[in-house]
Amino acid sequence: MSEQQEDNVHPTHIAVHQKSRQFEIHFSDGSEFNMPFEYLRVFSPSAEVRVAKKRGELILGKDRVNIDSVEPMGSYAVRLLFDDGHDTGVYSWKTLKELGDNFEANWSAYQQQLADFHNNNQGENAITVLFFIGLVDALGLEKLEMILPDNQRVADVIQQLTEKGEEWKEALDPDRLTITVNKQFSTPDQKLFNGDEVAFVPKA
Repeated sequence: MSEQQEDNVHPTHIAVHQKSRQFEIHFSDGSEFNMPFEYLRVFSPSAEVRVAKKRGELILGKDRVNIDSVEPMGSYAVRLLFDDGHDTGVYSWKTLKELGDNFEANWSAYQQQLADFHNNNQGENAITVLFFIGLVDALGLEKLEMILPDNQRVADVIQQLTEKGEEWKEALDPDRLTITVNKQFSTPDQKLFNGDEVAFVPKA
């Protein structure tokens, strides 16, 4: 297929299957793909993901991610909005076609990276901590990746973070926070597992 013909390839069918977490897409050249939401999230073309990969960071804990909506971007792309808050990935038809064509190689390499990571961090759990509203201004960041030993709770995360300084101790007073784990309301006693997402929101 010539480069011009490749540029003219476009989707003829797109479907989002929530139960199986599969993104189905058919192209005008007859190719059809079913790609896991996790795959599309991990291989997002967003600047955020590209920068993380350049730093050698793995995108962890996305096996349960869902796509909330698909927004058309003109006649050349879609923006995928994931339920973990990632909404900056604009997937052109060319990008989606390449992700489909290279799925087996990309997915195999990613699974090997995950296996290596977990083998090197046995007994430890990687979590993501998100900060919202006034906490962003108080602490100077929106997100933090942490590696925790087994059998840690949200309270242990708060304790570890408050040791960073007085501003952290003041901002992360449990009595003044709404806490969620994987987008479900939680308490400081909630036990954490690998891939969990903890969010802190100041109470009104």
